[in-house]
Amino acid sequence: MLEHVDHPGLLLNEAAQVVDYVFIEVPLEHNRRLPRDFVLDAVGHINFFTAQTIRLLVLSCGHQVLAQRENHPARRQYQYRLGRKGRLVHVLKEVTLRTMPQVAQALWTYHSSLLVRSRRLGAAPPMAAPSDRSASPAAAPTSR
Repeated sequence: MLEHVDHPGLLLNEAAQVVDYVFIEVPLEHNRRLPRDFVLDAVGHINFFTAQTIRLLVLSCGHQVLAQRENHPARRQYQYRLGRKGRLVHVLKEVTLRTMPQVAQALWTYHSSLLVRSRRLGAAPPMAAPSDRSASPAAAPTSR
């Protein structure tokens, strides 16, 4: 769902206020097929993630990633959609994902699933932006 909303970090934080753990699954569509200029697609995706950017979003909100896994649909789904060719496509994508994950994710769309522990359970707070550090007590001059 995070790929459909204007502010995915706000939605994630709202969910984390009412539950201790959040399960996230997003398509990894920031690959070679993504057009250079934004075009609203048929399913309404307005955010495009990589495995790293979805992880960074979670961490920047102050939550903890307990587990993350990249995957794709089952072989039967490929076979249903593509017939005999579906089995070959599934094997090719699976082998490439397991042996060369960065190459695979640059070429094709996969999904990333994350189990997230909300910061209300003690995950580290997000780090301050560099511009905010000058206002921190540690950076402020001391007066005597």
